[in-house]
Amino acid sequence: MIYKKTAHKNILLVAVSLIIFISQTYTFAEKTEKGLYFSQDLGASFNPLGVLLDTRLFYRLPLSSWSGILWESTRFDFGLQNEWTPADDFIGARFVIQPVAFFDLAFKIGFFGMYDLFGYGFFGFDSPDASYSSKVLDGLNPETVPGWLVSAVPTLKFQVKSLIIANAFALNRFMMKGSGYFLEVHSYTLHKTKDTDFQNDTYLMYKFTDIFTAGPVLRVQRVFGTSVKTERVCIIGILKPRTKRFYDAYTLAIAGVYIRDPLYKHTPYIGLKGGLTIKHTKKQ
Repeated sequence: MIYKKTAHKNILLVAVSLIIFISQTYTFAEKTEKGLYFSQDLGASFNPLGVLLDTRLFYRLPLSSWSGILWESTRFDFGLQNEWTPADDFIGARFVIQPVAFFDLAFKIGFFGMYDLFGYGFFGFDSPDASYSSKVLDGLNPETVPGWLVSAVPTLKFQVKSLIIANAFALNRFMMKGSGYFLEVHSYTLHKTKDTDFQNDTYLMYKFTDIFTAGPVLRVQRVFGTSVKTERVCIIGILKPRTKRFYDAYTLAIAGVYIRDPLYKHTPYIGLKGGLTIKHTKKQ
């Protein structure tokens, strides 16, 4: 009994210390502004070669009227999202809840279809160990296949002066029509037609100026149905220029190497992305 009481006291002490640490060090939260928002993001990558257009329309509500760093940025977003590539398209509902400044949870659910309009689409395979190199894909005929996608992404984020630490864990459930295996182009790995994967991104960033942040990011990815494992380490730089025209805008560049991957092991990865957010303002 003495051990249990001591253990409970230690747990309580650690929890209280963590809350104090967070409240003193988390300093980059922005006050939530209620309203209707529209965002547009465009990204491109090499290894794999791809393009992604992400469009969102959502309404934002503050969750708390309390003042202070921990509560002023709390919010609830709900709306529509469309993620388009030359190989697939997702359209559905998206929700984001941030109950406290250092944590948020994003959730999306909707239709996910793969199509052969541009020579890409659903590439089917009989085995999880099949080759899916570009030469192999050139000899296959892609198909148009409908499906569904459910995704949940919890994110933790902290800042100590100019040092930013964040971790995002994306859990995705694919439900495609048919059986067998297919090449999922966002992770660029083989999946079962009914499968789950996750990507865990860990960031260690330094804010050099008010508009420029950079640092390393480690991605660990797993596919449950095929036991595929991918790991990638990169350096990312983010530029957020000050602009009065848009509510928010950014550009980023990322470059690194695959530590583990069935297709790209020890090869480079390069990505570019930019986006902007517009807030609807009522005319006076």
